[in-house]
Amino acid sequence: MHIYLDGAGGEHSADPRLRKCGFAWVQYIGVLAWGQYGALDGLQTVPRSEVKALHTALVALQNSETPVIWNPQNPCYVAEDHVVHLHTDNKWVFDRSQQILNGHTVSSVHGDLWGPIAEMLRHGKFEVRVHKVKAHVDETSGQDLAHTTGNEHADRWAKQGAHEALHGRTDSAQYAGCTPATEGRPAVCHCAVRARVQTIQRIDQMTW
Repeated sequence: MHIYLDGAGGEHSADPRLRKCGFAWVQYIGVLAWGQYGALDGLQTVPRSEVKALHTALVALQNSETPVIWNPQNPCYVAEDHVVHLHTDNKWVFDRSQQILNGHTVSSVHGDLWGPIAEMLRHGKFEVRVHKVKAHVDETSGQDLAHTTGNEHADRWAKQGAHEALHGRTDSAQYAGCTPATEGRPAVCHCAVRARVQTIQRIDQMTW
């Protein structure tokens, strides 16, 4: 099972006075199977949004069932080895996660997130491996196209969370990565996720 994580600072990322951040995680298996996105609470920094994406993905895994086969209603499918592969393009999140998995105690800012993360990484329902993925690259990078695409989807939904944090949330067809309908042209969904489907959900839509 491969899950991709990302955080985003939105359109005012460079201005701490106006910055509103979003985060997202997605499971990508050739199509988007499952995921969450949301607006960051509290301190509005991009590093915290990256950590929040990891924290939220791990919480979702702990609260999910593991069906024998994948289906759109309950898509948390983990291979027989019960390994979940988490991919982040943030080196700090990757390094801290590796330190935790290697048994080290990590003292860091955002300890309110890293503390639960450490517990879930070490003693969670599934074995978790964390990988560093390159961001915003093309086919010449040598990176597996699935990883590049998964990361791009996470990036789009993190930006959607940041957009909704600044401008208010929306249930329209203009979701992240989507081109809204104009006169003579229907809406085009570049991220293969239509509005109102349950594949990607806002964090406040989850029931656990």
